[in-house]
Amino acid sequence: LAGRPNQGLGCAKAAARHTSRRSQVRWRSILTSTEVALSPVLLVGAWLLLKSFVRLVGVDLGFQPERVLAEHQPAEAALSHARIALQFFQQMEERVRALPGVQAVAYANHVVND
Repeated sequence: LAGRPNQGLGCAKAAARHTSRRSQVRWRSILTSTEVALSPVLLVGAWLLLKSFVRLVGVDLGFQPERVLAEHQPAEAALSHARIALQFFQQMEERVRALPGVQAVAYANHVVND
């Protein structure tokens, strides 16, 4: 018996490998079924997102964007004082209102560009 290799050690390795394969197969099947179960949820979510986007594109803006002129006016160092900035924008508003065809003048912090 002393010359024979330990057969119990080989069986233990084989059993561990078999158990490892079985757990891998179980986890793969769990992951696969989870993916299959989640795919309709993702499809419905994508469909709802697309439907919302189509409805959003069709919303009336309340103005004609092709008749809007947006001007970016960077804040200069000279405009750091509130009184100077207010005077500058009031003068700019008066000049823009004086232009032919101008119906309204407005200010905004952020303008969405097309």
